[in-house]
Amino acid sequence: MPLTEFEKGLFVGMLEGEGSLTIYKSTEKRKGRKRSRLGFALGQSIRIHSTCKPLLEKMHSFVGGKVYRSGKAKGTNAADKKRTKDMFVLQILGKQAILDLLQPVISYLIEKRGRAELMMAFCESRLNRPSFKAGYTQPEIDLAENWKFIANSPLTVKGRKIKKAMMRPKSKGGYGHKKGKSVFFASQRKGTIKGTHK
Repeated sequence: MPLTEFEKGLFVGMLEGEGSLTIYKSTEKRKGRKRSRLGFALGQSIRIHSTCKPLLEKMHSFVGGKVYRSGKAKGTNAADKKRTKDMFVLQILGKQAILDLLQPVISYLIEKRGRAELMMAFCESRLNRPSFKAGYTQPEIDLAENWKFIANSPLTVKGRKIKKAMMRPKSKGGYGHKKGKSVFFASQRKGTIKGTHK
């Protein structure tokens, strides 16, 4: 069922203020699953943190995922340091679930929009692989290994221009939308292009 405007607003507000979007590379074997033949696995998650469990449970009712207790949240000032509250997390992991959730709200996002667009491209790439046994592409691995750097590097005017040029269709001298993003961030990480991020 499509999200209502209220549900979109609540999700976007919590994601912008208390949420995180992560693409990661894991070498740990998950309980109940066979270890990957590659020795690692790539994954994705959206997490929203709050000390208000009923709020997260309300969101869970329309965005899915799961709510769990993650520990204690301490106050920031001296008077509150001894006072602790339970911290809860709403977590969404599925690629299709993440796509279905982000697509209707992407235009509302501000600070997290760049990360959301990268995550959507990653999920689409994984869902469009030719078979379940197909390995990861190098751009997917690069994105997971360098997520913290890529996701937290605001672009300069120069960076936005170069990225836009690389993402143009091949007929216009670019690499195409998906490959253009991968090439841009790989070049940024290696230092081939400089002055692209603040």
